[in-house]
Amino acid sequence: MSTPHIRLSTDALAFCRRLHRLERTGQYEKGLREISEEWKNPLYTPDTGFLPPVGSAGLLLRFAALLGFYGQNHQLTESQERSRNLLTEAREIFLELEDRNGTWECENYLALAYWRSGELNEAIVWVETAISQMPHETTGTLLHAHVVRSLILLSQKRYYENIAASVNLAPLFFRFGDAFLTGSFCTNIGLSFKNIGKGVDALRYLELAREYHVSSGHGVYLGTVENNLAQLYKAESRFARAHASIDNAVQTFRKAKDRTREGFALDTKASISLSEGEPRAALDSVTSAVKILRKSENAAYFAETLQTKFKVHLKLDEIAAAIAAFAEAVEIARTKIGDEAADRIFDEFRIAANERAESKKAPEKVDRVGIASGHLQLVLPQSIARFEDYQGIWINNEHLESVGLPKGSLAIIVNEKASRGDLVAISEIETEAVSCGFYDEDFGIVCLEGVNSEPQLFDTADIRVLGKIIGVCDRGEDEQGKMIVSPVSGR
Repeated sequence: MSTPHIRLSTDALAFCRRLHRLERTGQYEKGLREISEEWKNPLYTPDTGFLPPVGSAGLLLRFAALLGFYGQNHQLTESQERSRNLLTEAREIFLELEDRNGTWECENYLALAYWRSGELNEAIVWVETAISQMPHETTGTLLHAHVVRSLILLSQKRYYENIAASVNLAPLFFRFGDAFLTGSFCTNIGLSFKNIGKGVDALRYLELAREYHVSSGHGVYLGTVENNLAQLYKAESRFARAHASIDNAVQTFRKAKDRTREGFALDTKASISLSEGEPRAALDSVTSAVKILRKSENAAYFAETLQTKFKVHLKLDEIAAAIAAFAEAVEIARTKIGDEAADRIFDEFRIAANERAESKKAPEKVDRVGIASGHLQLVLPQSIARFEDYQGIWINNEHLESVGLPKGSLAIIVNEKASRGDLVAISEIETEAVSCGFYDEDFGIVCLEGVNSEPQLFDTADIRVLGKIIGVCDRGEDEQGKMIVSPVSGR
């Protein structure tokens, strides 16, 4: 089946209006199939040669919009780039026709396509350019632009800015009476309120969003509201209601074959389980979420899910897995989203690591050691006699005994650059407390591992590395009072 036989401009516009209605109710595949059965072919473009320019631009716009939504939901490879290319082509035609509304509509969907791939800086430029050129009278295109803008601000965590805009915009949406646009707007503002801790306002907007999306008939967006309500219930520790809402959302997305949103809903379920103290259940959910979202083009969703994953691993004391998830999240943020997003992920990891450390802190730090005072007189074996400056550290714990550093021994360190896996000593700048263990560092986080003990995490800005541990004095002194040093082999 090819593009329907449309010859007159009025026929083309009527067909485009039908496609728009299908889009607004989430029937993306049905709309695409009405254009052509060949639509999945990555080289396919609607045949518009027989249409007048306005019909050609309109059909390209509607196809690109449907493709963008379907591609996000079903993780269709390169769907957003393909959508952007078609939108750019349609926009050029609208510009030549001096059709301002068509031009602005293309810019709204271009912003959405960039948002779906996590390229938020490009997304906000497109939609704000469109809004800046629109007249003040309320139209569906203007309100759609504000919905897209609020969605991007939400993704950028600019919650207060989003809420401030809603004061003037909300009456316009309510008066205009488009259930789809109003439901989407209420969702974005409700989430902004939730994220600044205004639970009452968040619940009011999200319940409005649910009501409007029941009217709009958009099942997927109704599922999104359930997902958001689940997050709100979680924030209020109403875990039973949170799980009920998120399970509804997962089933809705699964029924709609919306893989991206199913993955993000599973991430929400993981965060609920983590908040109620069930990290193993959280790990099951977030592992499924990562598996789904790894195939998605939405870098922002995937990076956020990786944040949940490293928090779960930290809670389970799986430090290596936590650092791996953290590193992947930062890499995705820097390459796909922006440095600010990467910095926020770093802050999230540091907060989670510090919370873990505080929860495990004993009255007296288990691996605190003392620096030996005075001038050390040492008897060194030939294998470690090449160094010049030595320092001694008393070992007051047992977590490195199996590698030759028993409690009560004197560890010998040298001022040499530490590499991954080296046995080292570090000093916390603020407290001057000294710790030792096997060294690892990544993305500004230092990890010290013992043997059969809890790994410790430090911000690199908060510590200094005293040096590598190369020997131990645990055999006393010789007849001249010098301490006998044995080499430490490490792991």
